[in-house]
Amino acid sequence: MPTNIIDVRLSVNIVQQSVLASLDFINKSKEIIYINKINGCLNGVINNDVFSLETEDGPIEYTGVLAKRSRPGLEDVVALEPGENISTVVDLNKAYAFLPNTNIYKLYYSAFHQFPDRPGFISLKSNVISFTYTGE
Repeated sequence: MPTNIIDVRLSVNIVQQSVLASLDFINKSKEIIYINKINGCLNGVINNDVFSLETEDGPIEYTGVLAKRSRPGLEDVVALEPGENISTVVDLNKAYAFLPNTNIYKLYYSAFHQFPDRPGFISLKSNVISFTYTGE
């Protein structure tokens, strides 16, 4: 299945000491597409290493939950009709070990989303953004 049927738009807003990542999933296809609730962070929590976060010195450590999960069922996904979208906001500070002092970061979202009703998956990747953040 092509990877461009879902447009994933990423943006960042820094509020006090929180780096808030906003994800918008937009179904550009002509069929229903399923977004996995965990890999899509649809509950507002990062429960998998789905962001790539790095500085010029290298990747930033993921400190959140990593768990092996079985194939999702219909209760584990959100169905997006053609043209529909769904959005979520997560606090990256709760899952990634930001460096002290001021650094420039590069960030993007990337995850596989398995189908709940048949074998296979789609690979979703967002735009790449850069931002400056001062860690404690």
